[in-house]
Amino acid sequence: MIQAGIGSDGGLLDAAVAGGAAGIVVAATGAGNTSPGLLAAAERAIGAGIPVVLASRCLAGAVSAAYAFPGGGATWMRAGAIRAGTLCAIKARVALALGLGAALDGDGLAALLADPIR
Repeated sequence: MIQAGIGSDGGLLDAAVAGGAAGIVVAATGAGNTSPGLLAAAERAIGAGIPVVLASRCLAGAVSAAYAFPGGGATWMRAGAIRAGTLCAIKARVALALGLGAALDGDGLAALLADPIR
């Protein structure tokens, strides 16, 4: 799990990929917004076939595609990130680990994160 913050450059996400991460959860601000550098690192991970989940670090609420600035939620969705639904980043990490352990693909992971109770 990578915590987004002001000026996050993506170095931690790149390091997680280099360390063999099977999936990554980004705890973004608000409705799913980050710096452009963090998004660029996520795009590299997604391009390498690693699922990247975008979650909010807020106590409640879901990420959205409302903002289209570089690093905004809309740019994450266009890059192929998986929305965490209403799960906080910590719960999204657990769901991602379970989904990867069950050999779910991108669509299966997206369905699990959108509605983990089903």
